[in-house]
Amino acid sequence: MREQEKLTILERMIEWGFPIERLYAKRSDVYAGQIARLILASDAIAKRAKLDWEYKSLAELGEELFISLGSVTNEERWEQSAIRNFSSLLCPHIWYEEEGLLFFVRTKDGKFRPAKLGDPSYDFVRRLDEEGAVFDLVLNEVPRWAQELFVNKINYDAYCLVWHDQDGKAYDQHKAILRDAVLQETQRRLGGNRRVDIAHPNESTLADARERGSLLRIVRSLDVMANLPDRGAASAIELQLQQLGFGSPKEATIRKILDEARKLEADEKPQLRKSKTQ
Repeated sequence: MREQEKLTILERMIEWGFPIERLYAKRSDVYAGQIARLILASDAIAKRAKLDWEYKSLAELGEELFISLGSVTNEERWEQSAIRNFSSLLCPHIWYEEEGLLFFVRTKDGKFRPAKLGDPSYDFVRRLDEEGAVFDLVLNEVPRWAQELFVNKINYDAYCLVWHDQDGKAYDQHKAILRDAVLQETQRRLGGNRRVDIAHPNESTLADARERGSLLRIVRSLDVMANLPDRGAASAIELQLQQLGFGSPKEATIRKILDEARKLEADEKPQLRKSKTQ
């Protein structure tokens, strides 16, 4: 018997005795037809998942995840069980954008560009997210937005690397840091001579991430130069900002920036600048 994690959903169903003829009987069913055909196509989809790719639609990604990770927990109501499981593997990708996953659309000439507000499918998933409706989606067929929104392999692999096994961390506390790490890892995989221009309306772009990193390094340097105390520095900076006529940022934001800057790890071993007389 093949290892459990390498079995397709069809093979797993066969292994625990599910009568496959029930899948064939539902191939033309209005409600369950697509999920039945998807399960029966397990071998072909598993082979597709192993092929090299640069861009892949969310629909294709969802299908491949369902074939490799999906399950049917109720034999009598297998249609509902399979459809809900497929939906639970596809739809959360809408949330992953806030964590650094990037969406792309295909242009008329067959090329890809970052999705932006004004693209119908992108507007639709943004609205779903804003309305809190993602969790409630149950898809008995692949929706249009999943066919028209794509992910890029470099960014997707970077996302999977950074967010692997992060469930134990405080989500809100780590999301922004890990999101920027996804974008930085995407750029690293592209290489120093290549750059992806990401028109991301809601989250940091790669350029923003680099600029933010530079600003934090500057804050860290000024913190050391000013010999700011570990405690009370944020309130002192807020007072100075007010004296200069600035109404923000406030103490809590200043403290957060200082803490993040102080936690930065050095890129290389610190070096002392040689004097001009040496």
